[in-house]
Amino acid sequence: MSAKNLDLTSLREALLDLPNSGPNGFEGLLATVFAKILGVPFRLAKSGSQFGVDGKTCDPAFPIAFEAKRYKGDVPSTEVLNKIGALAIREDPIELWILGTTGIVASQVADDLDALARIHGFATLILDWQLGTPRLAAVLAEAQSETSEFLNRNV
Repeated sequence: MSAKNLDLTSLREALLDLPNSGPNGFEGLLATVFAKILGVPFRLAKSGSQFGVDGKTCDPAFPIAFEAKRYKGDVPSTEVLNKIGALAIREDPIELWILGTTGIVASQVADDLDALARIHGFATLILDWQLGTPRLAAVLAEAQSETSEFLNRNV
């Protein structure tokens, strides 16, 4: 299955078929894509208490972390708002926290995430699956070759 030949529905179905976590799952795909786009490697966190971070850059000059969430519908606020609080108590100097999700983040949740992050001194970027042009799909398209290879290997 080639990512360039996938329509948005098929792409989302392939993403939902990935395991949630690990290097061969949705977390691994996001780490691969972000590394390609940003030009800096990402490491995945171990299972267990991750304090709002499924992965982060290996280079302290690029303090970026991400959370990966697979959902078919709306992303529950309780599933993501607590991630900001957990990240805030860590000593990691994160400047940007990315939420990558196959679900839809409501505007109120996005506003709350942004407000909480600003209070704690970092920014947020939400890559979700809004109707029209999903931001997550647009980012995956920027690393089309890596996305295609990853999905071919793991779906």
